[in-house]
Amino acid sequence: MLMILLLLLPVFGFAEAPPQGPELDLASSLYRQGDLASAQTLWLEALEELAPAQERSRLCANLGTAAYRDGRTEESVAWFSAALALNPRNSDLLHDLELTRAQAGMPGLDSGSLLDAVGFMLTEWTPAEAGWIGLAGLALLALCAVLEALRGGRRLAQLLVLAILLQPVFLGPLMVRSWNSSGDPYMVIETGGILARAEPRPDSSRQAHLPVGSVYDRMDSWPGWVLLRGAGGERHWVPDDSTFRLTR
Repeated sequence: MLMILLLLLPVFGFAEAPPQGPELDLASSLYRQGDLASAQTLWLEALEELAPAQERSRLCANLGTAAYRDGRTEESVAWFSAALALNPRNSDLLHDLELTRAQAGMPGLDSGSLLDAVGFMLTEWTPAEAGWIGLAGLALLALCAVLEALRGGRRLAQLLVLAILLQPVFLGPLMVRSWNSSGDPYMVIETGGILARAEPRPDSSRQAHLPVGSVYDRMDSWPGWVLLRGAGGERHWVPDDSTFRLTR
C-alpha cells in the first residue's frame, strides 16, 4: 500500500479534490521526476499558507511520502502523524503511519487494549466535529430536562438520568481535543532516540534518553535547541533538528 501511495499520492491526493495551483502542479511533476528537494520546498511553502485542514493534511502526507522515499523514515512518521491529526479518520493515512512506524522501529499505535480503543474513539474527530458532538449532547440534555420539567413522569425522569450519564460520551472528544490543543507537541525523530541535556549545550550533563517517536510538549527554545516537557513535568533540552513539530 505504501509503495503505491509513494507514486500516486502526490498526483491524485485523497478522495477529495486536491488543492489547486500551478505551484502544486509543479511540485507533483518534480516529485515524479525524482527532484524531491524542489517538490518538498514547494509543498512546505504551500503549507505555510492558510488552508483548510484537509488540504494541509494532503500536503503533510505528500511531504511524508517524499521523506520516506528519501530515506528519512523517522521524519516520514512525523509527517504522517501530522497529516492524520488533521484528517483523523483517513484509513490510508493510519495504515501508512503504522507501516512507517514499524519500519522505523517504533511501537504500533494500537496495542489491542481497551484503553487504546477508547483513545482512538475519542481522537478520531476533528475539532469542529468534536464541538458539534458536544453541542448535540448538551442539546439532548436540555431537551430531556425541559420535557421532564413540563410533563414529569417516571419515564421522562429516567430519560433525563440517561442523558446525564451520556454526557461524558458526547463531551469526551471535545475535552480530549481541548486538552491536546493546549500544548505544542514535538516528536523525537533522531534515529535511535536522543540524549536529553540539562542545559542547551552539548557538554551539559545528560538527563535521559528520549526514544525515537516519543512526543513531548515544547516549553521554550534556544538557538539550535528546544526545551521539551515530559508527562511528569520533566524538562529536557535537545537539539532542535532531532525533533519535529506535529502541529501544522
